[in-house]
Amino acid sequence: MNEWLIYGSILLLCVLSAVATIVIGNIQQNKENPDYMKRTKGNILRLSLVYVAAGVLSIVALVIFLVVT
Repeated sequence: MNEWLIYGSILLLCVLSAVATIVIGNIQQNKENPDYMKRTKGNILRLSLVYVAAGVLSIVALVIFLVVT
């Protein structure tokens, strides 16, 4: 199997997960509940930071892999 297909699939999965997290956090029904918004704002921020960190580490790992091979 082509390695770029695997890399692309993983990247696509990460992007879709990040978008889904943001969409779910911004659903109108959730915005109407003030308690939910207080708890969710911090959760979305932390989860977004995890996605950013995972993305950066993945890119670094990919670059290292491509340089070594």
